Amino acid sequence: MNTSPSLVKSNKNFLLFWSGQTVSMFGSQVTIVGLPLTAVYLLKANSFEMGLFQACATIPFFLFSLIAGAWIDQSNKRSILLVTNLLTGLCLLVIPIFAFLNALNFYVFYIVVFLSATFSMMFELAYLSFVPIIVSREDLYRANRNLEVSRSLSQIFGQSIAGFLINILSAPISIMIDSISYFISS
Repeated sequence: MNTSPSLVKSNKNFLLFWSGQTVSMFGSQVTIVGLPLTAVYLLKANSFEMGLFQACATIPFFLFSLIAGAWIDQSNKRSILLVTNLLTGLCLLVIPIFAFLNALNFYVFYIVVFLSATFSMMFELAYLSFVPIIVSREDLYRANRNLEVSRSLSQIFGQSIAGFLINILSAPISIMIDSISYFISS
């Protein structure tokens, strides 16, 4: 019988991190659905432009992940998590603002996608090494299990929720919800 206190009840740092991550994971599902829909319906993207969109979303991982990983390993991971979350939220906020101003174009769209992918990649790298800092070695399994349950639930239900929000509010406004989720997560 396990008589140790619950990880969630005993570790406030983990509880805050897990709560923020859960909000952000669900919000990110909105952007996963909303960005391509914004490109197709608002910007009238063709197949080549959608390919560029996908390239902008993945190239940062190839360009920067090794350098970022080495830098993050030597840096304050908590600060990196906070700053990259805030920067990702700010980047995504550009989409609804420019859409509202009727100024959204492919240049702005691609820059936002590239920058938000870069900051997300940096967040993911810091995230992997932050959990062992805030939980004990004995609680690491339970902490990772809780985070993966949140990730799985967000992947199962998040895109359905995203589709519902996009249908009601529009893709750019729904992306603003994800932007807010990054600020809440921070």
